[in-house]
Amino acid sequence: MNEIEKEKHYLKIKKEKRRKKLMFKSNEYKAYGSIRKTKVAGACGVILALGMMVMFANGNVSADEVKPSTPATTEVAKPAESPKAEVKSVQKVEAKAEETIKPVESPNLDSAVEKAKSVGIKVTEKEKVGYDTEAEAKEDEAKQVKEIDKKTVEKEQNINEIKEAEAQNSKINADNKSAMEKAGLKHTGDYPKDKKTVDGYNAQAKKENEANEAKFQKDKLEAEKIKAKDKAIMEKVGLKFSGNYLKDQKAVDEWNKANAGKVIKSIQTGLTATADTTFEVISGGSKAVAPDYTANVIQGYARNTNLDANFNNVFLLDDKSGTIKIKVKNTTNGDVTLTFSDITPSAESGFIRSYIALWAGEDGGIGYGVFISAGAGEANGGGGVDGQSGGGASGVYRNDRQGWVKMVTVGVLTDSDNVSEVTVNDVDSNQVIDVSSLDGAKVTTGKNITQSGNSFTANNEAESQSTAGVLDSNGIGWSFAKGQKINFTFIHSNTSDTSFSIVGGVFGRASQKEVKQEPISIEKYNDPKYTPKPYVAIKPYVPVPQEKQVEVEYHKAYVKEVPVTPEKPQEHKPELPNTGTAESSLGLAGVVGVVATMVGLAGLKRKED
Repeated sequence: MNEIEKEKHYLKIKKEKRRKKLMFKSNEYKAYGSIRKTKVAGACGVILALGMMVMFANGNVSADEVKPSTPATTEVAKPAESPKAEVKSVQKVEAKAEETIKPVESPNLDSAVEKAKSVGIKVTEKEKVGYDTEAEAKEDEAKQVKEIDKKTVEKEQNINEIKEAEAQNSKINADNKSAMEKAGLKHTGDYPKDKKTVDGYNAQAKKENEANEAKFQKDKLEAEKIKAKDKAIMEKVGLKFSGNYLKDQKAVDEWNKANAGKVIKSIQTGLTATADTTFEVISGGSKAVAPDYTANVIQGYARNTNLDANFNNVFLLDDKSGTIKIKVKNTTNGDVTLTFSDITPSAESGFIRSYIALWAGEDGGIGYGVFISAGAGEANGGGGVDGQSGGGASGVYRNDRQGWVKMVTVGVLTDSDNVSEVTVNDVDSNQVIDVSSLDGAKVTTGKNITQSGNSFTANNEAESQSTAGVLDSNGIGWSFAKGQKINFTFIHSNTSDTSFSIVGGVFGRASQKEVKQEPISIEKYNDPKYTPKPYVAIKPYVPVPQEKQVEVEYHKAYVKEVPVTPEKPQEHKPELPNTGTAESSLGLAGVVGVVATMVGLAGLKRKED
């Protein structure tokens, strides 16, 4: 048995003793009270009966119950003393013992109450509650502490939940503000309003990103094309392409410094005639024996011009004003087709036949001479109406008179598609070349040539050889950046009306170039950069719990204590001399007095009723 159980057992025994004593006094009190409640008749009966009992009882009355002020002089029967003893008993019942309390120290309850108050709980103290034992009081206190602690935990949890939600919302608010201000947006702290702002921004950002993405892909494709070209250029000369423009450009500069301008080789950029070159009619004429006056009209009567010419290949046009096509075969760069058309005499010249003379010179030029016949007849020394210039000829047409030629149209077409240099040679004094279809070429002219657009005119100074093959004082040159098939026409005309021929040449040595190493170059490119416009994301705020209103009630406990009144010891007073009469008289007189008093009280009670 522990201390608490021992204390409980002790208190139980003590409580039982106190109960039995109180029960005894309560019974006495109930008996007395019944007398007071009885009607007059009943009361008188009781009183009389009581008186009778007293009279027949032991007549001795203790000195501490009846205390006469003076010695009795009258004898009273002893049985009369019994009622006095009964009165004394009733008076003791009315004197109820006062109950006392023992406060119970309750530090745990006080601490729980103070803690509850500190967290905002409404605390109400009720009336104290008494218990028979301290153990019961402590048990009550423990129950209250448990309940108050439970409410305190509930309140603290509510407070913590509020604090956590508010702290979380504070962080969300700070993060939202940072995200919005970073994007240049105004933060209000009102989530629906801020969300609307963010959604509008993100929609616009999406449009911009889509447009920028498309541009980026386009620019990237262009950059890749340039890179591919630069790579090919560099690798062609043995350089490694890195893809870093600045690095690659440095490598190109160093290579150009070491190699640009050096002669690589002599290549055929145009074409030249050779010893194996032949001339064949394709259409519009036939090869013929040259008229006797051919040398006169080509080289002059003094034989002082076009000394490189020969007359082994003379062709007669089927139609004097028609078109003849002649293939020049076995050149250094494929065959060439020459076309002669629109041969036109001077206004005062006779005109019955047209001739074309072709030859190849030592320098590779292809010479041509265009002349006409004015028909048969006697020479008149002055040319006459038929353009007769004098002199005679023999044979069917060889003795024709030479006429005066005004113009001819010449067409040039190469079989090769890799010709980049073209020349027209020996534009004689006061002759004009009108060129078509040589656009995009770099044009070079001799010193005696004047250019006006695509029209070139020779002055009246010295003449050159048609097959010289060089771009001399009376020549014209066209240079293309890239080899191609040459197809062009030009009108070769005399400004004079008395010219016996039109002599010129195409291609030759001037069209064969020494190739030097050209500097290489790469095109600058920029690798496109694209950074999508960032989207903005904000978080909604978390709900904040409502503050709970918590109330608790408590009471203090105490232990009820009823003091045990010890019985007074009977006083042993000296007895009066037993004379008999006086004692009896006193007892009887007392009884009579009591009875009279009670009867009077009964009568009074009836009147009140």
